[in-house]
Amino acid sequence: MTRMFALLIGCSLATAGLAQDKMTIATDIGALKSIATHVGGSAVTVTRIVPENADHHSLSLRPSQVRALKSADVVLWTDPTFTPAIAKL
Repeated sequence: MTRMFALLIGCSLATAGLAQDKMTIATDIGALKSIATHVGGSAVTVTRIVPENADHHSLSLRPSQVRALKSADVVLWTDPTFTPAIAKL
């Protein structure tokens, strides 16, 4: 699974590198944020959308969270049943 993320982020970094901008990544859980941060290093800015103590299943997204998801270059999330609020976007 880590290889898949590395490939996804690596390909996206190559495209972002052409513009000389940091790639923005939004994640739903801490583990995905950790992987994205580790793989992307200083070339990425990673935001965890779901707060640490929040219930992923019944989360209602705030406008700031929706903006972060929509403006991200890449969104890494688990699946629609775990974080249904993200699936609705």
